[in-house]
Amino acid sequence: CFSGGTATFLILGNTCTRHCLYCNVRSGIPERIDPSEPERIAIAVKSMGLKYAVITSVTRDDLEDGGASQFAATIRAIRKYSPNCKIEVLIPDLKGDFESLRIITRENPDVVSHNIEVSENLFRRMRPGANFNRSLQLLRKVRELNPKIKVKSGFMLGLGERKRDIIAIMKKLRDSGCQILTIGQYLRPSRANAPVRRYYTPREFESLRRAAISMGFEAVASGPLVRSSYRADEYYPSESARNVRVIFDTPRDAFLNMAIDEALLQECSFKRAMPTLRLYSWNPPAVSIGFFQRIREEVDLKRAKSLGVDVVRRYTGGGAVFHEMELTYSIVIPEDWAPGSITSSYRKICSGIVRGLSLLGLRAEFSPINDILVNGRKISGNAQTRRNGFILQHGTILIGLDAEKMFSLLKVPSEKLRGKMLNEAMGRVTCLEWELGRKPSLKEVREAIKIGFSEALKFQPVRDGLTQSELKLAEGLASRKYRTKRWNFLR
Repeated sequence: CFSGGTATFLILGNTCTRHCLYCNVRSGIPERIDPSEPERIAIAVKSMGLKYAVITSVTRDDLEDGGASQFAATIRAIRKYSPNCKIEVLIPDLKGDFESLRIITRENPDVVSHNIEVSENLFRRMRPGANFNRSLQLLRKVRELNPKIKVKSGFMLGLGERKRDIIAIMKKLRDSGCQILTIGQYLRPSRANAPVRRYYTPREFESLRRAAISMGFEAVASGPLVRSSYRADEYYPSESARNVRVIFDTPRDAFLNMAIDEALLQECSFKRAMPTLRLYSWNPPAVSIGFFQRIREEVDLKRAKSLGVDVVRRYTGGGAVFHEMELTYSIVIPEDWAPGSITSSYRKICSGIVRGLSLLGLRAEFSPINDILVNGRKISGNAQTRRNGFILQHGTILIGLDAEKMFSLLKVPSEKLRGKMLNEAMGRVTCLEWELGRKPSLKEVREAIKIGFSEALKFQPVRDGLTQSELKLAEGLASRKYRTKRWNFLR
């Protein structure tokens, strides 16, 4: 840690007012606060040339503010001597006093960490004097008081928890706004402490890390020797450390495809899922219409039925689209990943498609407001909607194109005009097969688009699938909404 420019400092003495069964810190009556401590720590931080300092303490229930003022003074002192040093505070529960917490958060530490330590079923026995829900409320309150602060927590394994207890604690931490998570093996410090019930393997820790990432944690350290301050600087989330779940989905019908896109937006906006890129296709082929369109004016419904083509209304705007020989994507990300105007957000997200097409050997360009062109012809159309600070954008990448079939499904005023529009379309629309002189496989296109998005939006792709809860939510949306005449004939 020292060689990496990171160190952890214990303030407020070495005597704790509580006695947790797994902890070897001395309990009893603590010493008085040392008023010179903050400056001495700040001088040490500067002399060591630290880039990242972690400040922690014993629990001080004897102090009215739980020691919050000493944390605040230490933050101020470090900022004075080392303004570029990142500061993480690992705090006790402050007896659940949010005013004490406010004393700390208004000093703008980079990270506020509070360890939950053990699963809920073990909490009361292992942590007398603490309260599981109080700790969760404290983490949640950090984000309310200062949204710029990263929230961190951690827990140990090996004290008798079950797999379902581990998953439950991770979900509750994520729901409480926790962004950084550490998971480590409990090692018995002395015979007076609780015994180890089980040792977990590195493979099990890796499995838990992947599960936590899929829940939406921005950074996760999970391993036998991981502790709360373990390589803390490396696990501070930055733009380059973004994680995005990438789903290579199976072909689905139109109604479930649209329901899944909405379900992902809902789950991400409620912080129950991490930002997600889904790459999918349609079975059977389908026509989707924009939210504001009238289905009878846009689609030849008799023709669609005779060809076995689904027709569905999208959650997003735009025009009617025929989905057959294509790769479709949907991506759900925080708005601040693609800031600015609507056009600039389209440009930023569509840069992932542009980059992906370049990997296939094509020179593409963004055409406002939401198209992508190759050699002046449209190869991708895109649409957006937003909810609770998150963007859902989805669109198509045409692999092949049957323009005649497409215009037999989309309504035009007359047969004469249909022929004219078909000829015009051949000059305005293109596909990968035409541009490359070959028909690339879905696998090849999918991989290129995944890499394109990850490079353009600067994220680390994490391959995973839909969770059972997401699929259940989507199936409910499909049944209650997207498969109904009430929705599809809304206008």
